[in-house]
Amino acid sequence: ELRHEDLHEQLSAMAATFFVAEPAIGWQDNVLAIGRALGQDDRAEEVLGSLLAEAADAGQEVGAEGTTVHVLRHVDNGVRLHGPDTFSGSLLREMGFSVPDMDWDDNDMAELSFENLDRIDADVVFVTDDTDLDDELLSGVPAVADGNAYGVDDRTWISGIGVVGAGHIIADVRGFLA
Repeated sequence: ELRHEDLHEQLSAMAATFFVAEPAIGWQDNVLAIGRALGQDDRAEEVLGSLLAEAADAGQEVGAEGTTVHVLRHVDNGVRLHGPDTFSGSLLREMGFSVPDMDWDDNDMAELSFENLDRIDADVVFVTDDTDLDDELLSGVPAVADGNAYGVDDRTWISGIGVVGAGHIIADVRGFLA
């Protein structure tokens, strides 16, 4: 609904449609809601349960407990941090990581100017591919300076909302940190 509400009438003319209000916040509930809409409640619960078990296993494998993380993405005048309830942030929490407190907006994001990047106080940062890890401006991020920053695919970590995207994030985290 957030991104395609204007198309609802056109799509409904072709077939039954189902919109979720917010794709990223509460994405796990959306998986279950889609399962209900398709008459596949049990299958949705099974798939989501397996995914969350895999996330917990991966978190144990990489030592996530006690490790803080941020997901950051370049915006016009700085970076946007994705909070603990966004798609990637909530999945990282399922793995056992914690996301440090910030002044999160209504979409569970925070924007920082390049002059304030030292406020990104996390042990590890995952940086979307629209941001150059070698950019001198990012050297103010402690995890970048310490070599604990990893480039990730924006289409997966930010837009890949669902069980398939989540599986790719879990695989990325294992690949980077295991």
